[in-house]
Amino acid sequence: MVAGWPVLKREYFDRPNNDVTKLFPSDPHTHMINVILERSVVEEQKDCFSSADALLLVVDSNLETIKQGGQLLGDGIPRICHVCGVGRYTRQTLTNDTATYGLRFWNSGGATDISMIGVEVWECDTCHHIQFFRTRVWVPS
Repeated sequence: MVAGWPVLKREYFDRPNNDVTKLFPSDPHTHMINVILERSVVEEQKDCFSSADALLLVVDSNLETIKQGGQLLGDGIPRICHVCGVGRYTRQTLTNDTATYGLRFWNSGGATDISMIGVEVWECDTCHHIQFFRTRVWVPS
């Protein structure tokens, strides 16, 4: 339906000639469609959503994300810049061939009152706007 084909063999949605992320490479929302298809267009029942209500919850959640201007975050998923609206964000590897860095925060108490969090740096290839995303784990080098 999304790609405009009249028929799709159920397990073939992720093959290159059917994959909506390949058919519409500039649309970041197609990756959300594949997240839904991975759990609803399956060969084995155990791999499928447990109910239509579970499917509807995921569809509604993804629609709300799209309405709010949200995007999935991951390599290979196009992320349109929220500032210039033209460029695309890419994960930056600044030093030591790593994409995760420590961001240091000083509390008003002074230099000994420091907190660290791990971040990834994403930069727009057009206007160079930078976004930071917190990582789950940061290990100092």
